Amino acid sequence: MVGPEQSLRTAHIVYALAIGAGVIWLAWLCLVHLPLWAAVLAFCFGLSLLALAVAPLAAGGAL
Repeated sequence: MVGPEQSLRTAHIVYALAIGAGVIWLAWLCLVHLPLWAAVLAFCFGLSLLALAVAPLAAGGAL
């Protein structure tokens, strides 16, 4: 049986991996396709949306 500590640790690991991969992908996407000022703005807004989208994934990964 999986304890709550292990589930929480799994959720943190899944969240960190998903955010890390998403940040790298978003940075590449912004820097390749946009001018620098637009890339900075898009990255700032996109990062907060990415964090909101990945939170349910991490919660599901803890199950």
